[in-house]
Amino acid sequence: DDHVTASRLRDNMGVSGINSALKLEELKRMKEALVLKENIADDTLGDEEWSVISASNSVSLEEYSGKEKVVMSADCELITVVDEG
Repeated sequence: DDHVTASRLRDNMGVSGINSALKLEELKRMKEALVLKENIADDTLGDEEWSVISASNSVSLEEYSGKEKVVMSADCELITVVDEG
């Protein structure tokens, strides 16, 4: 049946004689990707590191006793789109 054959080819099931070297190469790439993912996980900061960073960057409340106030604003316009159809 042409439909079944096309479906098998689409799903990469139509090739019966896949070379074992290609399978081995694919497994090697998957292993390298997993190792890379583990290495990336080792590079992330843990709770202790974040605590040290936040403690060193924290500003005491005595420095900001309400004398300064940050005001943020932006000029904007209201645009109304009307469909005349």
